[in-house]
Amino acid sequence: MHRILLAFLALCVHHIWCGPVHAAGFPAEATAEDRPLTAEELKHRSEEIARLSEEISKNAARLSERPKRKFISANVRQPEYRAYLERWKKKIEGVGNEHYPEEARRLKLSGLVVVTVSIGRDGQFLGAEVVKSSGSKILDDAAVAISELASPFPPIPSVDDIDILCITRTWDFD
Repeated sequence: MHRILLAFLALCVHHIWCGPVHAAGFPAEATAEDRPLTAEELKHRSEEIARLSEEISKNAARLSERPKRKFISANVRQPEYRAYLERWKKKIEGVGNEHYPEEARRLKLSGLVVVTVSIGRDGQFLGAEVVKSSGSKILDDAAVAISELASPFPPIPSVDDIDILCITRTWDFD
């Protein structure tokens, strides 16, 4: 993200000092209005560059303060996250079997629910969101409730400097 902001700043600076640039990266055609800049115009352009630079710095600082998230799913390849996902899945399934909603059993409900569960660095449950509903509020709510009941989880792997691990899984209520 910082590279994009720096590239944008460089383009802005170039545009302010040198004038517009074609998409191909070549200077725009000279026009009859092209002339050397006055001291006042140079001062104004310098102020504009300083303002843009300050704005980019503020945006970069604001972005760096946000929690770093990593999203994983069943096809995760990194061994540390694959092992974590397997342990998490076993815990969720165990709690899910114990706390399967009685109403869902009685009504013989079944379905697939896609849920993203957010876990903090130390393993605490931060939330769960139904990404794709099963069509049954009972099953959707059960998936979220089971996620919370199964917490806390083990601390998330420290291979990446992340604050929140988001696990997206399909829950099969059958």
